[in-house]
Amino acid sequence: MSQCQPVETQKKKAKIDLNLKDMSLDDLESQLLLARSAYRKAKKDHVALREAFWDTFDPKVRDRLKRHEQARNLGRMAQAINGKLDSLQVKVVEHEGSLCDAKERIEEVLLPVNKAKVHSSEDTAFLTSPLVEVFGYQGNKQTKNAVLQGSYVPPPLASRYAKLFLKHCVAPPGLPISDDRVSTADHCKGWKRAKERTSGGRSWIIFAMYNAEATDPVLAALDASQRSMGYATGFSFPRW
Repeated sequence: MSQCQPVETQKKKAKIDLNLKDMSLDDLESQLLLARSAYRKAKKDHVALREAFWDTFDPKVRDRLKRHEQARNLGRMAQAINGKLDSLQVKVVEHEGSLCDAKERIEEVLLPVNKAKVHSSEDTAFLTSPLVEVFGYQGNKQTKNAVLQGSYVPPPLASRYAKLFLKHCVAPPGLPISDDRVSTADHCKGWKRAKERTSGGRSWIIFAMYNAEATDPVLAALDASQRSMGYATGFSFPRW
């Protein structure tokens, strides 16, 4: 396994002569936009540029690289023929013993199921009175800090299980508590750049679902709050 090269060595190989330490954030973002533009332009001619790069090597090395590239291309073609590169999008749904493959019919069958999932938490303790008035739908900074510090006293009418949950939300001694968070706007901005056909992991939830949730203000705020929990407290969810 090759070791990571120092940053200065990487900059030298990439022919970057800018002094990044003295640049402002705005200048860095401008350079990033220029780099992305150059990348997209070069990507259109990637085949010719790659062949030109091979020609800079010794003939034996060049021929070996070309053989390896050809083998990889044949492997991709074989995977495509075997169906291993199929999209993870829903194409067929079984409903009441019959298969639904039409787009309109699939949406008709899945809409009640997905709608029930989205609304399944609306009758829980923190989305009903009296806790919803205290915590709100996007969290309450002052109340949150009181819960983490162990000084928060739940309303008498709060459910027994909500009180037990809040009791166990006290931050362990020595754990830093930060007010930094992932805003809903930053969360939505990040998901706009994600490709829908990317797999979400072992759960097989595709990115299209997260992209769709980022368009809904309530769901986007919920997802952003979950990301903020790990960012602000250092807590790592088991699935992460």
